[in-house]
Amino acid sequence: MGPVTSASSSGAPVVSAEHVAFGYVPGRLVLKDVSFELAAGEVLMVLGANGCGKSTLMRLLLGQARPEAGRIRLLGRDVSAMSPRDLARRAAMVFQDHSAPFPFTVEDVVAMGRTPHLGPLGNPSREDRAICAEALDAVGLSHLVAEAYTRLSGGERQMVLIARALAQGTELVMMDEPTSHLDYRNSAMVITMAHRLTAQQGKAVIMITHSPDQALYFPSKAALMRDGGGFLAYGAGHEVLTEANLSEVYGMRIQLVRSVDKAGRESVMCRPVLDEL
Repeated sequence: MGPVTSASSSGAPVVSAEHVAFGYVPGRLVLKDVSFELAAGEVLMVLGANGCGKSTLMRLLLGQARPEAGRIRLLGRDVSAMSPRDLARRAAMVFQDHSAPFPFTVEDVVAMGRTPHLGPLGNPSREDRAICAEALDAVGLSHLVAEAYTRLSGGERQMVLIARALAQGTELVMMDEPTSHLDYRNSAMVITMAHRLTAQQGKAVIMITHSPDQALYFPSKAALMRDGGGFLAYGAGHEVLTEANLSEVYGMRIQLVRSVDKAGRESVMCRPVLDEL
């Protein structure tokens, strides 16, 4: 991997937040003065300690709650004014875990992504099935199309959920800790796929992660959330994810370890200073 540099795009924002504030209890804000924007072809990695408001931010982006202050726009439209169907045609969500109540086939799970585009009868057309097949091919799981989703490994299930998001045909794809239950290899595969969505398909991707290393694998934007729901820092990943910022957010000293391989490729890893805990 090459040196970490800032992602860039000259397009208008796919999604933006302007001074957003939100609380579940009156007088107690979970999010405060959150602002960012993300264009097509960009990845935003959102990091922070448990309870700082990362998942709440996703809920607001999905229109599941309305900001108390500020505004969230999706493709120039106020999210609060969009119908659930309109939102589902523009933004897809990949959750950290998904347990199907029935042994749906992989094809059926991916086809669920076409729901916002279906007519009154709700049956996928030949075109919808073709879109699902393309989505499965994009994540390398075409050979599992007839398998029961419940029999897949954790990494395979996450890839199927990404395929479902692709089949949904949205400009924005959001992922809430998609690697939290995965092993090292499968985690790397999910992170790689997230960046392929931007590089090859022009998606805007927002991912919540608890691993700062993942935000340094590829060029991306990053947002570090502090307790109280605000951004300590937001911008290019290599500028945001400094030792000082990471140490402040996680309440412990964190070092960045840089190395260069024989081909001259630089990599950066985060290392907690455990003997100071």
